[in-house]
Amino acid sequence: MLSVIMANVWRGFPFFGVSFLAAMQTVPQDLYDAASVDGASAWQQFWRVSLPSIKGVVAIVTLLSTIWTLNDFNIVYIMTRGGPGAATHIFATYSYELGIQSQRWGMAMAASMYSLPVIALLIVFVVRYLHREEPAS
Repeated sequence: MLSVIMANVWRGFPFFGVSFLAAMQTVPQDLYDAASVDGASAWQQFWRVSLPSIKGVVAIVTLLSTIWTLNDFNIVYIMTRGGPGAATHIFATYSYELGIQSQRWGMAMAASMYSLPVIALLIVFVVRYLHREEPAS
């Protein structure tokens, strides 16, 4: 499982890096200047200026990463085929094993649809969080 996690992080690192870099460049320099005048260290500037300014991007990137990880068939199937035993199965590889290899179509459909409510709940929580943080206009 550790090798699958490391491969997934390695594959997603460029997307996350570019997303966070783009978000960091939208933070106004005036906020950093004001924080340094107030005596904030670099660490305090990150926690009190940068992170609150990019929390919407962090929420969206975390949501996308979770969705991609739950549905990532390629890495798991190529590296472990869901094994040893069923230690690295995810919904996609398990439904493939049930449907294509075992010809149990109903079970495969149920396994593949099981992740839908989980993903829908995550999306609802992130959307509510982002709407709660929007300034009133």
